[in-house]
Amino acid sequence: MVSKSFSFQLGRGVVCLAFALLAGCSGFGRPSPIEGRQVNIGTCSPTPCVKVDLGGTPLFNAQLAPEVETKIQREITAALYASLDIESATPSRDGLLQEVDARYREYSEISDAPIDWSLTRRAVVLAETSEVVSVEVFSEGYLGGAHGFSDRILMTFDAQTGSRLSVGDIVDESSRGMLVRVIEAEFRRARKVERGQSLQDAGFFILPGQEMPISDNFAITSDGLQVQYNPYEIAPYSMGATRVLVPWEALEPLLKSGRLSMAKSDTPHTMSR
Repeated sequence: MVSKSFSFQLGRGVVCLAFALLAGCSGFGRPSPIEGRQVNIGTCSPTPCVKVDLGGTPLFNAQLAPEVETKIQREITAALYASLDIESATPSRDGLLQEVDARYREYSEISDAPIDWSLTRRAVVLAETSEVVSVEVFSEGYLGGAHGFSDRILMTFDAQTGSRLSVGDIVDESSRGMLVRVIEAEFRRARKVERGQSLQDAGFFILPGQEMPISDNFAITSDGLQVQYNPYEIAPYSMGATRVLVPWEALEPLLKSGRLSMAKSDTPHTMSR
């Protein structure tokens, strides 16, 4: 298959795109709006550049009503193309690429020895049933500073309405205390923290006697309830992220009556538009 490259000249440089092969180019410029392709900002060889790899929104196997799918995809798009600046306007792929471009220009102008930056974002469907759709959006790379980053956003949606669900939407309020205890037990198991040891002593941002936080960064899958704690959320960066799994046998007694059945999913996929 013959590679096709599209070059866009803007002001100080060029951004090159290729469908099959990626070619370097000099300077900086406005990234292309073509989705699901890698973009190089800068020359890459021999001088540093930014390698940005952004996936598109995922395709679903489930038969979702058009208005429901539109609502879900809007939320996924907001996470997938979220600005590096939390105060930024409506997220978009073009806007994110332009923001990375601008930041790398500033960095290159003030740095004595600039190095490569990178940003990768992908959306993966974790589970689809007639009741729920669970999606993971992960983001990783290096954009300056002391170290890179890696974050995962888990989202669970009502397959009938498209609304994003919170833990309170699926777990009975009277069972919340039990859920906290189950999550803490599974968290300790995942991080190998003995029952008698305080989580603070183990290095986490949880004081003795403080309740384990229940994050709405969760997914319902065929394995049960997955809860994600990203770096800096309850631990320093050096300790990494923690994914907690509450298996179905522990979760089902805590659910609101008739709220969920066991989620059965296909193999997680990254097929995008």
